Amino acid sequence: MTLVLNNAQVFRSGVFSRSSVSISLGNGVSRGGTISTMDASSFVILPGFVDVHVHLREPGFSYKETIRTGTLAAAHGGYTAGCAMPNLNPVPDSMETLQMELDAIKSDATYQKGNDVSTTTSAQPAQLTRNERLDRLPFNKAHRKLLVASGIGWAFDAMDVGLVSFVVAAIAADPHFNLTPTEKSWVLSIGFVGMAIGAAVGGFIADRVGRKTVFTATLIIFGIANGAMALSWSLGMLLGARLIIGLGLGAELPVASTLVSEFSPTKQRGRMTVLLESFWAVGWIVAAMIGYFVIPNTGDWGWRWALAIGALPLLYAIVTRVHIPESVRFLEAKGREDEAEKAVRYFEEAGGVAPVTSPKGKPLPKIKTRELFGSKYLARTIAIWATWFFVNFSYYGAFTWMPSLLADQFGSLTK
Repeated sequence: MTLVLNNAQVFRSGVFSRSSVSISLGNGVSRGGTISTMDASSFVILPGFVDVHVHLREPGFSYKETIRTGTLAAAHGGYTAGCAMPNLNPVPDSMETLQMELDAIKSDATYQKGNDVSTTTSAQPAQLTRNERLDRLPFNKAHRKLLVASGIGWAFDAMDVGLVSFVVAAIAADPHFNLTPTEKSWVLSIGFVGMAIGAAVGGFIADRVGRKTVFTATLIIFGIANGAMALSWSLGMLLGARLIIGLGLGAELPVASTLVSEFSPTKQRGRMTVLLESFWAVGWIVAAMIGYFVIPNTGDWGWRWALAIGALPLLYAIVTRVHIPESVRFLEAKGREDEAEKAVRYFEEAGGVAPVTSPKGKPLPKIKTRELFGSKYLARTIAIWATWFFVNFSYYGAFTWMPSLLADQFGSLTK
């Protein structure tokens, strides 16, 4: 469609693709070239001017460039030497708005006919905060890598929670321990005490030393504690090791989900969170396989070998340290601007989106815990706590005791 307004022409094109396109500049000159991955552009051409301003848009992204008559410049990855018109962002949605924009351009002496356009400065893309730059991105291989790396840690967490359900039944049958039903309940329950404490303090610590640091540390903590539990020779050592395991498990869950959420694009955040949660099922499946194949087939020490497998997060901590990025919000809050910019550009490069300038990050506002119980959030806090209480009560109440109950009923975990 072509609009004519005060002898100026505005061309609105269809969708551009990676393939070559031919663009008419409105003055009899046409040039071919490639516009990479952008779509929905607008051209504004003023009579007597030798430059054309191009506004390229895609969901969550805005990019402005100048195309000089006779030269089709790359619209992605750099600026031309010619002059550019002031930003038309957002693209005018009415004739009145467009008239005002064009009048403002015409009144600017920089763009009057006869000026040396080669000496003017190209327009810059609008500034976005680093978190806004992350929000606009399409889902890409960097998101996939973060999701899988965090998900494997999440699966280890679930594996450990599920593993103790099978292990307790085997420990109870070990002549060295010969646990009573009450003692079995202690071993099963003390881990959840640790998880409650770990979940409460994990986020607090992560805000001070970093999400990535805490995520890695939790894997090390419950990996070492699993090894210690595998070597236990007394009930007290079993309980102490299980408590420490719970501390690591409880701190890891909220930190991992927060890290994934912070890097997720706005339109994909819910999907990525659900996919992260799905790794929990993977962990439980692995725990059940260990309970079926390892514990009954490795003699009296089968439960010890099972817990030794539970120490594998120690090795995986090395992977997370290398492949999981630190939270951009945390880095900005600590004044580590270069690291924050590097993290954002890594995700932009993976998504094929050109970086833009971001202002200096601002420290996050401090929110006190007691605000959760103020009039503004009290109803939501109670509703969420109640939901999680009943979910966990039924879920853990059933699954942590099921292997022991089945072993008591049938005399074996695998019968």
